[in-house]
Amino acid sequence: MSVYFQIDGTDVWNPSNSVAKLFVSQVEVVEQGLGLPRSGLGPILDDECNIDGHLFNPFLSALVRRHRETNNLPLMLLIEGVVTIGWVMIERADVPAVDTDPVTASFWRQRSLEAASAMPQ
Repeated sequence: MSVYFQIDGTDVWNPSNSVAKLFVSQVEVVEQGLGLPRSGLGPILDDECNIDGHLFNPFLSALVRRHRETNNLPLMLLIEGVVTIGWVMIERADVPAVDTDPVTASFWRQRSLEAASAMPQ
């Protein structure tokens, strides 16, 4: 069994149920724990998880900024998982790029390239 993640009607990721549930839970915890804007990630219903691209992009942008502004390595590592997976999904949906500066953009692009090959669509 698996879950289809969709951004504005486009299939962007199809992980196993356990991975999907873990990602959704991680996004919820990061969103609440860091006081970030709503992620736009909906609940998993009937093996689908719909994401509002207009909310998901600002959420990821806020995470990228937090990553850039902290020197707390454990926090950075926790943020990296969510941003990397999210970055792949918004690229697949042709959502405008996450707000980042040129210095960190190459880091996130490289991370997303590495992850994309392991993320079935």
